[in-house]
Amino acid sequence: MRKRLLSVLLAITVLGCTGLSGCSVNASDQNSRQEQDEDDEDDEDKDEDDEDEKPSEETSEENGIRELDYDSSDSILEFAVGTWTLVDQSTGSPYGILEINENGECKYTQDFTNKQCEGTISFVEDPADRLPGIHGYLIDFGSGFSGSDPANLGNSSSGRFMISQSAGTDYLFMEELGNGASNVVYEIFNSPDWEPYDYELNTQWIFVRDNEVESVEAPLRNAKFYARAMEFTGEGLVLQKVIDVDFESEYEYTYFKFLGAVFDESSYQGAAYYNLNADADLSGVLHEASLKSAYPEAIYTVYTDSEGNIEAIRDVEKAYFGEYELYSLEQNIDYDFDTFSVNGAMYFIHDYVSEVANSIVECEVFGDDLIITSHVNPHAGIYTIFDMRDGWPEKNIEGCNLIYDEHIWDSFYSYMDTVYDYEGRVIYTVDGAEISSLSFTDDGKHIKIEYWKSDYEDTYEETIDRPECLNAPTYALADFRRHPCAYTWENFISYAPEDAIAMIMVNPHADNSWDFHMPMTVEDEMGLDIVYAVALQDRTLFGFGNAEDELCDRGELVAYNVTVSEGIPGETLIASTVERQAKWPAVIISGKDDIRYIFI
Repeated sequence: MRKRLLSVLLAITVLGCTGLSGCSVNASDQNSRQEQDEDDEDDEDKDEDDEDEKPSEETSEENGIRELDYDSSDSILEFAVGTWTLVDQSTGSPYGILEINENGECKYTQDFTNKQCEGTISFVEDPADRLPGIHGYLIDFGSGFSGSDPANLGNSSSGRFMISQSAGTDYLFMEELGNGASNVVYEIFNSPDWEPYDYELNTQWIFVRDNEVESVEAPLRNAKFYARAMEFTGEGLVLQKVIDVDFESEYEYTYFKFLGAVFDESSYQGAAYYNLNADADLSGVLHEASLKSAYPEAIYTVYTDSEGNIEAIRDVEKAYFGEYELYSLEQNIDYDFDTFSVNGAMYFIHDYVSEVANSIVECEVFGDDLIITSHVNPHAGIYTIFDMRDGWPEKNIEGCNLIYDEHIWDSFYSYMDTVYDYEGRVIYTVDGAEISSLSFTDDGKHIKIEYWKSDYEDTYEETIDRPECLNAPTYALADFRRHPCAYTWENFISYAPEDAIAMIMVNPHADNSWDFHMPMTVEDEMGLDIVYAVALQDRTLFGFGNAEDELCDRGELVAYNVTVSEGIPGETLIASTVERQAKWPAVIISGKDDIRYIFI
């Protein structure tokens, strides 16, 4: 890759393009995430006792790593002076040249149009409302590309930068922090996707250049640490250790609280190559294709073995504007009559339930959900499953004695003499008048029922087998789609057979609150059913009838309008990956039981 970029730079120089002078749940998931991050912090402290801290000046000079003073704009600018190549993050292909001189004047040349613009760049400008650990830049290209500025967009961009130096390559990462409403995003630093003007709008940019550094610090051994992955070589990753600067944060509209972090690279300016073990655990990486792109430019938690090879790597969840989410925090809940609040955000219960619910009697936190109990009459209430992260109700259950286990869909409730599961399916009826309580047995495999006879004097008891949720994978998928991250994906994929490449759903429950795609018509007329196909692996191609083929990465889905047959299928859905192909004839998935999904 470095030789290819050097060849490009030499070619540009030969052609005369010379430069200026000097050229980012459930309860058990949340708890496991928090415990893991706390363990990471403890282990990191322990590991740092065994490893070298920031290299000494002599070591740095010997290695060729330039010591940078991140509090000094002159120090950063001095390093940045020269010619940088802007590369496509996925492919590594160059598509622009940024030249910076000693005064901060700069010129950008866009490869695919050969357009040029000039401006100024400065570093350690503080981006608005940022926290320590984020180092800022400000760039202004004046008029931008002449005659092609999008309306109402400025030519300036501000945000954070990160610098890394490895043997042979310097990396300059810039990310605009904000809404990306600038000409720099839409016109100047955009990615052409190698078709003229078919832009992929992005707010993160990777610039690289060759350096004369011959060696850097050795990989950390038997360590657990945060790292920024800059480059994937095909067999391993160039990683730069970063330090987390954490703080309490919250979502802008729902005020959902989480422990946020930014990651500071200034104490570890050098990056080292880490070999990726063939059997490395990548289950904690949601987008494996991004990890193995040319320039991943993402923060991960990295685990190395005694040789310094990567044995496991996990996502650190991107939040917004350069921030990451380490884990959820305790939420402040309050309620009074017909209103409830989450961290001060007020909600009116009758926006989600009918007027028959006359008051709120209890609010209980369950992972990222809030279970709100509203009173209806002496025999029943309404349980509202409210997603605190998104500020949206997932489901209303009318009944009483709600019990739940590891996941909300592993819940049961009663109404008078009958026990129901989460989907409202009758699972048992007692020989009595009304059920007084439900509970799980100690082994978790049975449900204990206490109930009254018609005289309401003595209570009676029965124990029944606990059934599994028939459509658990569909609810786990709903969790993932509401909060897409490695943790929710791991929970969903745990239901799938090892060789499955797709999950098919037919008319899933409306209360799953998915961000559904508009269905595509498979037949000439709209079908009676909606079929969803969910990719379990990256680069899965779906074909169904006369609908256009769709290529999806894991977790992505497509939807179709089709009439699902009770006998002979009218169409067949085909899912294909590089390794295998699977087919699903469009026939009813289940008969007696209301099962709405199938893995293929």
